[in-house]
Amino acid sequence: MSDTIEDYKALKEARKTWKEEAAVSNLESLKQLGILMIEQSKNVFRMDTTQGAVMYYPGTGSWQHRGRINRGSVQDFRTWLKNKHFL
Repeated sequence: MSDTIEDYKALKEARKTWKEEAAVSNLESLKQLGILMIEQSKNVFRMDTTQGAVMYYPGTGSWQHRGRINRGSVQDFRTWLKNKHFL
């Protein structure tokens, strides 16, 4: 039983590390693409638009607008912003 608990703890730590690494990478990509967002809280970024706010979560690579959640790469996010005429 203790091996299973240790495995879950190790997996939890690994996921935390993966999310942190993804967040750093995604934020660098956003800066390179010139997408300006305001950090609302830790790992939550906001872009105000005429059609409401867009929230971006770099750790998971997902974004939310009007209650709808989308997932993808930074390039997918950029394409989505352009399609909505936010960029």
